[in-house]
Amino acid sequence: MKYINKIFFFIILFGNIILLNSCDSRLDIKPQDFIDESKAFQSLDDCNNTLGLAYSPLRGGGAAEGTGAYLPIIFDMMTDEMKETIPSSLGNFRPISDWYYAADNSIITNAWGLGYTSIMRSNLVLANVDRFASPANQTKVNRIKGQALALRAYVHFDLLRCFGQSYDRNSGTLGVPVVTTQGDPSRKPNRNTVKEVYDAIFQDLLQARTLLSNVDETIAISRLDLRAVNGLLARVSLYAGQWADAITYSTAVINTSSNLATGTTFTNIWARDIYPPNGEVLWAIPYISSAEGRLANFVITFASGNYNHSYIPTNALADLYNTSLDIRYSAYIGADLSLIRGVRKFIGRNGLTDGVVDNKALRLGEIYLIRAEAYDKSGNATNALADINTLRVARGLPTITGVSLTANIKAERRRELAFEGHRWFDIRRYGEGIMRGADWGAPSISQSLPLGNFRFVFPIPQGEILVNPNMVQNPGY
Repeated sequence: MKYINKIFFFIILFGNIILLNSCDSRLDIKPQDFIDESKAFQSLDDCNNTLGLAYSPLRGGGAAEGTGAYLPIIFDMMTDEMKETIPSSLGNFRPISDWYYAADNSIITNAWGLGYTSIMRSNLVLANVDRFASPANQTKVNRIKGQALALRAYVHFDLLRCFGQSYDRNSGTLGVPVVTTQGDPSRKPNRNTVKEVYDAIFQDLLQARTLLSNVDETIAISRLDLRAVNGLLARVSLYAGQWADAITYSTAVINTSSNLATGTTFTNIWARDIYPPNGEVLWAIPYISSAEGRLANFVITFASGNYNHSYIPTNALADLYNTSLDIRYSAYIGADLSLIRGVRKFIGRNGLTDGVVDNKALRLGEIYLIRAEAYDKSGNATNALADINTLRVARGLPTITGVSLTANIKAERRRELAFEGHRWFDIRRYGEGIMRGADWGAPSISQSLPLGNFRFVFPIPQGEILVNPNMVQNPGY
């Protein structure tokens, strides 16, 4: 496999680890230059530094590497949530938003490559961390090893969501290669089945859950702790249709969290990157400067105080909000950027409009929605309704009755998780298609993506197909 082999070659064969991250306390990474192979892993601190490197591709690789895999707004551009504007848009993202991407698309290629970069770096940590274990430092080992396992599982799951042919828990269709060892750089792996990928993800997360229950210090919000791992287990269980597990793990998060954020506390999460302990945000992927890339860079161009909206929310999405009561409307959309209902959610922190703001990768609001859906699927309408109403009240809305409960859960997911990258996967998970409304104007040529269309599954990058004869392309590409 091109990326797996390339990563292995440079990291293992040459033994150099290049620290790409700027120094920031939230990243918990000590800046260095190059590490010689013989000195790369001489202590647990070296393992912790490499763990920091494993987190870094989740920011998309920075401006130099394009959009990457983990800029969540890209996925909402592909749905009925956002529409392209003229003349602000240059059409750079039209192949993605209009669904005519091919196997050589740079966004998709980066998604694959950056994902496996993170996995391989996690594997480096896991291959070395136990060498330094002792009774005196076992809790520190637990902290580092547990995060590496959780991160590897998280990325495998994101790759499965994008490239896997099914979300069914026991599906024998093709998923993605599961990479859990350093391996031979010349090997050419097959794609594991969807079931095998799920097996590996759950195994890593459950082991991480055990390890992170006994650590030496509080884990920063920019890294995966026990609460975040329970949240990931809830998310994966929801996709897998394991309703009882989704309820168990989401309940574990809720029981160890403070209440959902309300009022200015909630809006400050987006405007100031403020994270009260055990609060709304379980895990935030930090963006430190515009040089690393911007979450909003593909919908708003910032220049001399002016805003060019390449993509804006559709009326279908914006009209879902009660603009006078729902605190999410002003936090997410608003109408004060050039008097256009644009995406405000990632405009910047502390009053700035530079697009540099953390990606809130896992939040308590999602956890309540996961539990509500799992209760609904389990036939427990009372508890499902209670969770939905808890979320609604926190966001400033009145409670609802149990009428059309499933539809209300879906609508609440759209309101709560807008621009966070869930809508595309939810549509596929629900077994639905995309029908864009009348307000989706030119220049789009794609108004609908029917249920079952092959483009709901990304193509394996062409470079991987060319170098690995065992790599099978997804249908349609």
